Amino acid sequence: MIRIDDEIRAALTMTHPDGPQVAEFLLRIEDDEAGFRWHDEPFENGQPVPLACH
Repeated sequence: MIRIDDEIRAALTMTHPDGPQVAEFLLRIEDDEAGFRWHDEPFENGQPVPLACH
């Protein structure tokens, strides 16, 4: 996997359907598939907070 976080952050934004921009998001692209997750709060130290398992 190639990490290009800085380039993606500079080129893309993600917004809620009602308009405001999300604080942070992760975009994963592998071959011809992509997925994402977003957060309302900025990541700690530039890294996403792990999701809690329930």
